[in-house]
Amino acid sequence: MEQTGKKRLDFSSYAKAVGFLLLEVLAFISFGLGHSFVFYSILSLVMVALIVLVSYRQIKTDGLMNLAIFLFPLLIYGVLSALSFFALEETSFIFYKSPLLIFVPLGLASFAACGYLAANIESFDLKKALLVIYGALAIYVLINFIATMVQFGPLYTVRYKGYSLYYNGKPSPTIDTMAYGLIGFQFAEVSIEYYSLFPSVLLSSVLAISFVKIKEEKKTFIAYCAFAVLALLAIFLAITRITAISTVLVILALIVIFILKTVKLNKKVVKYVFITLGALVGIGFVMFALNSQYLYGMDIQADGIKSLISKFRDFIAGNSLFNRLFNTNALSQRYIGLLDGSFYTSKAFGWVFQEAGWYPELGIEIKYAIESSNSWLFDNILTSGIFGAIFFIVLLVIGYKAIVKFMANEEELDYTKILVAGFVTAFFMYSLINFDMTPFIFHSDIHPIYLSGLFMICVFLFLYCYGRNSLKKAEAKKEEPKEEGNIIEEVTIDE
Repeated sequence: MEQTGKKRLDFSSYAKAVGFLLLEVLAFISFGLGHSFVFYSILSLVMVALIVLVSYRQIKTDGLMNLAIFLFPLLIYGVLSALSFFALEETSFIFYKSPLLIFVPLGLASFAACGYLAANIESFDLKKALLVIYGALAIYVLINFIATMVQFGPLYTVRYKGYSLYYNGKPSPTIDTMAYGLIGFQFAEVSIEYYSLFPSVLLSSVLAISFVKIKEEKKTFIAYCAFAVLALLAIFLAITRITAISTVLVILALIVIFILKTVKLNKKVVKYVFITLGALVGIGFVMFALNSQYLYGMDIQADGIKSLISKFRDFIAGNSLFNRLFNTNALSQRYIGLLDGSFYTSKAFGWVFQEAGWYPELGIEIKYAIESSNSWLFDNILTSGIFGAIFFIVLLVIGYKAIVKFMANEEELDYTKILVAGFVTAFFMYSLINFDMTPFIFHSDIHPIYLSGLFMICVFLFLYCYGRNSLKKAEAKKEEPKEEGNIIEEVTIDE
């Protein structure tokens, strides 16, 4: 009688079930179900454990090293955000002095790991995942759109511009700055900037229309057409000047992605163009940051530095173009206050500010000590400090590099690649000038970008692309010795 060895535990047969659960988690987060970062974090931690169980045989040590390289800036950003003066001292922050702050780095890292490890599951279909993400987002946009239109009617931002609602005899903020949004399981008055974020990201679905093969995937084509039409309706029937500007930025970015994908351009030329643009943006940011330093309270020994920066500020003010760019336009006025002192005081580790809010039941209005900028680039300085903002930018650079390599992968479907790039770019382009981390009209709760469900989806897509690139690289290395072995074998047979 033959003896049988101990049977090893093998959960790989459950890969399809885990892949389905991951799609559900992506749908929950895209839809904003529960509107709870802690809930999302716990879900992602559970998913990491399940994915490891069903795919640990395929996970390579060099792949884990690649994951660690990506997770490093994300974890540092999360830790700096959780330990910033903003998180520990700002009473309007939902995690104010809370043990739940541990979920900021933990939640971001675990959801990033989900994206990377999902690339190891053969049953995980990116095409289905994107359809689920866009479908859930479309449902959320539709609900908000219907609620807002029922309350105010089409084009209310134009028809009722300057009008206010009255609560207990006190006027609310003007109607053209308001909308309705589903927050968790109830509706609330939210800012028009927050409302418009979701249809602006959904608008990136228009990229799929040119690449989906209608004969083979008719339902998919119809779905993405419906998503794009819904996004346009939700944006333009509640449009304002600032949301129009951010929507134009999104559309221009999507056009650039479409051109890069469809038109055969010289790769070196494109690379140098983007490097040049990046350098110009970097130089402009440095100039703007220096121009924003008033240096109040600096030590007397810094008089030389004060003098140099004062002369630089006088130069900027004396040049009509630079003065317009860095001083007198509406956007620059938002950012100057946040940059002043962020490099040489305790503000380098986050700000403390009293959030403004209007409370109809009390009949009082609380004023800002400093206003948020509505830009992820500058609000990260407020919530995570200058070092946190730097690591956030490093994360974006690594993430976009992964997406560019992923788009060059011929094995992936064309419209999945362009949709990944479109979704991520739409979110960050809109949020560059219009991410409202104080979205509630009648509440003072603050929601920084790292608590955003859409940001978590972007992190997932970054890491999925990174994981696919790592797998392709590992497969290429694995094939090289096989080819050499075949040649040696043939020579031996000939002899």
